Amino acid sequence: MWSLPLIVLSALGLAAAENLADCGGARYYPSQYTCYDGNFLCPKINAVATKRCGSACYPPGMYTCTNNKLVLLPADNGPFTLVAQRPGAAFDGKSVEACGRYFWIGKGPCTYCPDTVGTCPAGKVTGLYAGQAMDVEVPGGQEYYLGPKGALGFTIAHSAQKPAGYVEGCSAYKGGEFKYLPGAGWYACPVAGKTGQWQVYQKLPNVNLVANNCVGMNILVKDMSGVAAWEYT
Repeated sequence: MWSLPLIVLSALGLAAAENLADCGGARYYPSQYTCYDGNFLCPKINAVATKRCGSACYPPGMYTCTNNKLVLLPADNGPFTLVAQRPGAAFDGKSVEACGRYFWIGKGPCTYCPDTVGTCPAGKVTGLYAGQAMDVEVPGGQEYYLGPKGALGFTIAHSAQKPAGYVEGCSAYKGGEFKYLPGAGWYACPVAGKTGQWQVYQKLPNVNLVANNCVGMNILVKDMSGVAAWEYT
């Protein structure tokens, strides 16, 4: 959350065609801020407006406001699927899927179920639980984690091996966001030569993103039921 004084904003990095608006005497760009009650500015994060609660601004994917006090949304322990959020972006509203040891938008899911299994799960979505477990039937399970460069990845079946320097453990909020802390936010990084595909990264402290054309986004959780897949490949 943020306690935000009225700010006169710089035009640095904003489209020249955007006009400044007024909020109680402060000038601001509507693409970057929202004006509440005519005199209180709250920033937009990944093009999503934060909301006012008393003298603070808060992300609606983590909090609600009751009697001008912030209340953390309840935890969502899963299973749930993931949905990318960045209003105006080509990937907004698309699912985040597991394939080839990593997570993507516009690719996957990649699943497998052996013929010896009587009835296989549908394998049409990527299901997760809060923490690190994936929603699979394969003996021993599978886990997801952040790699040392911030890529969201997962273990192969029958192995718990993760790369050195990995990070695990996440928070998921009911009707809200999927978060890693102390990460600095999710990014969709275009896949070279693959139009309509993005790889999912978290900006880790003191680690540069893999490319300069990655776009910040939120990841939302969407509840599901049943087992999502036998295993992800």
